[in-house]
Amino acid sequence: MNALAAERGHAIVRGLISDMEAASWFAAVGEPPTKGETTTALAYLKGLGFTDCVLFWIADWADARAAAERSDWSQSWWQREQTVQSELYAAALNHLGEARLLPLLTEITDSATRLLHGPAAVAAARSGHADAGIIRAAAGSAAQSCYQMALYALAPHAKQDGQDHPFVSKFRLFEAGRWPLTIAANTFHIF
Repeated sequence: MNALAAERGHAIVRGLISDMEAASWFAAVGEPPTKGETTTALAYLKGLGFTDCVLFWIADWADARAAAERSDWSQSWWQREQTVQSELYAAALNHLGEARLLPLLTEITDSATRLLHGPAAVAAARSGHADAGIIRAAAGSAAQSCYQMALYALAPHAKQDGQDHPFVSKFRLFEAGRWPLTIAANTFHIF
């Protein structure tokens, strides 16, 4: 790997961490969706091939917990996300090599862990909820989105047909203060 690719990887991670620090994590949960958020949620579904799903915007932390604990969540949705994540990981690994990729992903994960629990706890407390389990789940879900966004950004790729990658759309929802929860019963649940 050449020095230019190594520097590009560091610049990508620095930029993503800067975006993470500036984001409005969980600030819009429970609020009515904007047109832009709806468009982004639909782009996420389209990117994963779930165009027949409907959107359901959750209004409070108790309902978010119920959605997160649904037993009928879509295994095909989860498997599709895992497949896309694995493909991006393989592409980034091939492009950067293990010795360069793993420290970059560790830096993203460490930063997400440091940044995300506090905003989730504050958002829950403002709504009168102090459920540590759902706060950890929210922060963990956001951290996974940061990891997925890093894989996307570090993998060599080209946008196809001007469409956003589903992990970009998912990250944008989190950046906007939302929590994309799950797909269950052909419905994308978003808090």
